[in-house]
Amino acid sequence: MPIKATCDECFTTLSVGSQHAGKIARCKTCGAKVRIPAAGEEEEELLSSGQALSSDEDEVPAPRRSQPKPAAARKKKPVKKTDSDGTSGKVKSVLVAVFVIGLFGLRFAGRMSKHWKAYQERQAQNGAPQFSGGAQPAEQQSPTTNASMFDASATTFGAPAQTADASALYSLTDSPIQPPTFSPATFREIPTSHAKAHLQSVPTPGASPGTLMTLGVYLPPGEHEPGSLPCILFAPAGTPLIHGNPLDGNPENPEFAPYVRAGFAVVEFSLDGWYDRDNPSDAAAARAYLQFSAANAGVKNADAAFRFAKTLPSVNPKQIYIAGHSSAGTLALLYAAHQPELAGCIAYAPQVDVEGHLREALSDPRADTALPGIRAFVKRSSPDSHISQIKVPVFAFHATRDDVTSCAKTRQFCGQLQQSGGIVKFVEVPGDDHYQTMISPGLKNGIEWVASRGGSVRSVAADAPATPSGGFSPSPAPADVAMTSPFRPARGMSEPASPASSPFRPVTATPEPASIVPPAPTTEPPQTTMVEAESSLEVGKRVLAPRGAKWMGAEVMEVLPGERVKVHFLSLPAAFDAELPWSHVRLPMAEAAIGKDDVETLRYNLVRVPQGGVSTVKQPTEDALLALEGYLPDSLDIDVRNKRVSLKVVKGSAAESEAMLALVRGQLFVTPFTPTRRR
Repeated sequence: MPIKATCDECFTTLSVGSQHAGKIARCKTCGAKVRIPAAGEEEEELLSSGQALSSDEDEVPAPRRSQPKPAAARKKKPVKKTDSDGTSGKVKSVLVAVFVIGLFGLRFAGRMSKHWKAYQERQAQNGAPQFSGGAQPAEQQSPTTNASMFDASATTFGAPAQTADASALYSLTDSPIQPPTFSPATFREIPTSHAKAHLQSVPTPGASPGTLMTLGVYLPPGEHEPGSLPCILFAPAGTPLIHGNPLDGNPENPEFAPYVRAGFAVVEFSLDGWYDRDNPSDAAAARAYLQFSAANAGVKNADAAFRFAKTLPSVNPKQIYIAGHSSAGTLALLYAAHQPELAGCIAYAPQVDVEGHLREALSDPRADTALPGIRAFVKRSSPDSHISQIKVPVFAFHATRDDVTSCAKTRQFCGQLQQSGGIVKFVEVPGDDHYQTMISPGLKNGIEWVASRGGSVRSVAADAPATPSGGFSPSPAPADVAMTSPFRPARGMSEPASPASSPFRPVTATPEPASIVPPAPTTEPPQTTMVEAESSLEVGKRVLAPRGAKWMGAEVMEVLPGERVKVHFLSLPAAFDAELPWSHVRLPMAEAAIGKDDVETLRYNLVRVPQGGVSTVKQPTEDALLALEGYLPDSLDIDVRNKRVSLKVVKGSAAESEAMLALVRGQLFVTPFTPTRRR
């Protein structure tokens, strides 16, 4: 009785005699080795086990097909498959792993790395080369070979030179970014309820060819005497620390609006190396990394913003601080080591150990070829490589059990900074949240710290007790937050307790939700309706709500008086829950009410069956898809036998471009659909 097996490389289904059960065959389509399931062993079980091919096992002749191939076809050698951007599937897997792991943190990294390594081992023992870029190792490649994975704009400046000394500072005078002059001709005024807000309409050339840097200026209402305002430099957060970010253009951003209300000027700046996650590709990923590293991990962007802020008439040039949250907090600490003229640095929940954060993602030996100089770059761009070089006062803030970045590492970093003679204040609050604790009480504590250092700021409403001082007095660890959402499981992460020798004392404070309502995106999501009656907003209903400049899937948590509703964003922690007016909420139409011409079926190849089988990932993947604007619920179909995945989305919606990343989040490793070749 013949046994069927599927090639992991080209998805061709092979058929061999039962006498070859448990052995290895060679695919006639692409030449890869294929393990034949043993007698009674299901192919799904073989794949889900992650069992690697062993080189010392018996190899059987390639199976014969019922229809003989033409002579010309038999003589052809297998052609290495490449994607549309000119890179091999193996290289793409490296870049996807690095970017996705870096973005979603160590929790996701651990899971992603486990599956990625198992896949690599199977690929290696299949005879796959352990380097990228073609058929020759990196040291033998010509410059054009190595550059072929990038587009023309990337090859004009190449990989940045990285010194072996991780503690070496970047140069602030080597090809600096030239900031613009503030004037109505280059900055457009935008409406806001709390500030005189201006965004740059003529972008400034960045640190490398083809890059652009934009700036935003936010001033408190009223007239200001020359040099009367302290200033905050602010960069957008949310990167894996190997590419940059554009500005979101939101003047009501809750991460910096409190500074403006407290009487600060705020200069918001973008980071070179923008990466469009909605349209991912290897070329874009590599280019974003090269541009970000050419800007010295954003240090050049921060310095351009610093020099720009000093030219603003109302800003006190001796009262300029840099502040940031998460990845932007990492940059704040890094720039503080480079710029002794800063008045201070404020870092909320920073990643102080960039190398450790990306260790799992960079464990693949091919990463250095895909992202030239990446290992030296992450070491040199990590704040913990420059502790002794930070000469400006530092305020650091972290929740004890932050589920994205490590409070323990920030606590240790601050202790080492203090021991090296630095001026540092570390505030630690109970909680397992990465974002909302920064909004409250973090920002208030940061503003009060600036005021204590002589910054002239307005009083801030008391929403948390004053920061205690003195010896260490650890507070009890808070209980885990119970997640009652049907879309999300409960979290159970723990953080090491503060050591008794710590000079810092946690703050006992209860975070309060942000009350700022973000503006709705300017574009309407397709195939949705507006809320017209309270009856359409029952608790648990899936809706679309604005987050930044895009619509995201959310669920109704509570219907509030005054035509308002509390929503929970399905892909985000509970700290991001928001209270919104009905006008900011959209109701997705049911599939039956949408015309067939407005529905798109997306298809993918399934690379491998997850450990534990499809049943273990079906619901998490469905949940990840529900967070996308335009996904049609319950349309996900996983065909294990044919190694296919399909789902339905609304044409023109964000789900068209974001679905593949959502599948990866759900642990379904897929590639764009390519039909199996029939002969």
